[in-house]
Amino acid sequence: MAKEIMAGGDHGEGDEVVLVGDEEEEEDMLPGFRFHPTDEELVTFYLRRKVAGKRLSIEIIKDFDIYKHDPWDLPSK
Repeated sequence: MAKEIMAGGDHGEGDEVVLVGDEEEEEDMLPGFRFHPTDEELVTFYLRRKVAGKRLSIEIIKDFDIYKHDPWDLPSK
């Protein structure tokens, strides 16, 4: 089952749109996907889910230890 992550507009907490499909369709969808949430959406949806231990179906915001990388390498991570 493919899931669409809502990154814009006026969404309530925990809102998620579920699309019926397979992984191949999901991969076709990703190249044109643009992630540009507002500051409010980052805090109220993504950060709250992170703190609560809820994972998204797709890794949009990656976790990594910034202290294990040189500063000039961070933009590519």
